[in-house]
Amino acid sequence: MGADATSLAAPARAPDPVRMTYTPPPHVTQHWHLRKPAARGRRGVVASQSRDAAEAGLAILNAGGNAADAAVGTAFALAAMEPWNSGLGGIGFAQVAGPGIPAQTLDFGPISPAGLNAADFLLTGRMKQDLFSWPEVEGDRNIHGPMSFVIPSAVAGYAALHEAHGRLPWAEVLAPAVALARRGLPSDWFTTLKVANAAVTLRLYPESARLYLPNGLPPVAPYQGSPGFLPLGALPDTLERLQRAGARDFYEGEVARAIVADVREAGGVLAAEDLAGCRARTLPAVAVPWRGHTLHLANGLTAAPTFRRVAELMEAADWSGAAPGTSWHVAFARAMQTAYAERLAELGDAEPKAAESCTTHLTVVDADGMAVAMTTTLLSSMGSRVVLPRSGVLMNNGVMWFDPRPGTPNALGPRKRPLTNMSPVIA
Repeated sequence: MGADATSLAAPARAPDPVRMTYTPPPHVTQHWHLRKPAARGRRGVVASQSRDAAEAGLAILNAGGNAADAAVGTAFALAAMEPWNSGLGGIGFAQVAGPGIPAQTLDFGPISPAGLNAADFLLTGRMKQDLFSWPEVEGDRNIHGPMSFVIPSAVAGYAALHEAHGRLPWAEVLAPAVALARRGLPSDWFTTLKVANAAVTLRLYPESARLYLPNGLPPVAPYQGSPGFLPLGALPDTLERLQRAGARDFYEGEVARAIVADVREAGGVLAAEDLAGCRARTLPAVAVPWRGHTLHLANGLTAAPTFRRVAELMEAADWSGAAPGTSWHVAFARAMQTAYAERLAELGDAEPKAAESCTTHLTVVDADGMAVAMTTTLLSSMGSRVVLPRSGVLMNNGVMWFDPRPGTPNALGPRKRPLTNMSPVIA
């Protein structure tokens, strides 16, 4: 013990000078390994980010429906299961092809209200770093709130797809969505994340705050036990009304009157005439040959021209093995950079930067070979952040697609279609 005590008391040797320098790498919160397994089914396949919505589509296939029925049922289910991405207040595009069905685009993209006036969107002189790098508008009224609405054409698009190609009765196709909406939005960790990301603006609008911010805060799943479900306000009643009365009620009936009343009270310009004139349009798909195959791209004001340019640049890329190698991926990165540089040079700096995902895509293929690829969105996550109290519809903020600078090709204006960056494809 004496020796040990003496050694502990001895003076320590001076430490060597630190010569190593260390720069921390970029912080990464999570390390995920992503895999996309193949899906197989007797009656077809339904793919959606929301499993519950995909299961709804699968139930429609199992009930004898086809790809159009299942796609419409899945899209309506997403209004309850994925409200931050899409819903009755949204817009979109769909591609359809199959036996006896030439590839076609169903365009239910954004159109501004007749009462939209560019003079109502004054610029602050600063730039806005949101989904799009537009000049900042006073009060962000092109990003959230009642002035950010374009005509909600999603219901018209879903109805047009069902009318043209569906097999089951309309009421049966909407049945799963009604049941899911009655159950409510799952109050799990992902709901917490999505609501928290939008909470700073959701709290500005009374019905949005009431539904998504109980007690003034984002919902949190219980520490133990199963998560519950958040009520969705008037949305279940609206879906049930559309199930009984048909899709046009959203534009010319009881639901339309509820929407117009809420928009008027909130100070927006979306009017009854805008809703009554809303129709989806069917266009021939844009066929692009590529490596012995045909890519059917979406017609209309979509990202299809940029997709086409990337395909053109990739035609000669090396793909000599069973899967693309390093040189192919380098060529792909360069093609994307080139195509988007050309797009931005012609159309303005209007593409997303490192933004979160806030659009949904679903794909359905049935046993007969009909395929539907649908992209549908509210634009931003939670769209305008405005839930209309009488209908429970969470509205889009499609006005943000327009360039707020007067005189530009994509400038704000009444009854206009803005350029969008959606591009559903069937190969």
